[in-house]
Amino acid sequence: MQHRLLFILLLFVSLQSCVLLDEHVPADEVNVEYKDQDALKLKPMVDRYIQEASKRNVFFKNKKVTIHTTSYSGINGKGNPMTSNVNINKTSKNWKKYMNGDEAAMLSTVSHELCHALLGYHHRGNGKLEYHGKLYRNSIMTSTNWGVPSLDKENNEIWEYYYDELFRVTDIQSNYDEISANGREDMSQFDVCEQHDEVN
Repeated sequence: MQHRLLFILLLFVSLQSCVLLDEHVPADEVNVEYKDQDALKLKPMVDRYIQEASKRNVFFKNKKVTIHTTSYSGINGKGNPMTSNVNINKTSKNWKKYMNGDEAAMLSTVSHELCHALLGYHHRGNGKLEYHGKLYRNSIMTSTNWGVPSLDKENNEIWEYYYDELFRVTDIQSNYDEISANGREDMSQFDVCEQHDEVN
């Protein structure tokens, strides 16, 4: 009898865990928690991501996300849909750029990791995108080190594309010339991102 009760209890807890990972949460209702003062510095990037998702009527699988900053070796950040945590590396190249006023790389990193944590997205789109004669990454969800353009007004068009592609409003190849694309997506399990861009 005790084994049966224990089994029922474990089954109930397991089902509740699955429900928590399969919410249909409007983007503007997600609860964001910042675990440290440096994480709070990322609030403008998180707010932009949520605004872009909301603008496209995106629903998240998790109703909360916790932002941490820490120090890693060789990575820019981690996003985990099972724990709903995002960890950003304070010793990375992108963090240093952000602290010096260059927001584009950090916006890309934060958006990338939030897609892992809130949507369970996998890496995709490792090709290069040519925009106004320069080469950039073709997707924010790529794991390659191709950069992104600045957030200056003249680049609004490509940033609209990035968020459209990020939230699957459009496909990678529909707007610009893509070079040497080898997009991939492993649907066999959730992706815990441990590599995004090169770091110093």
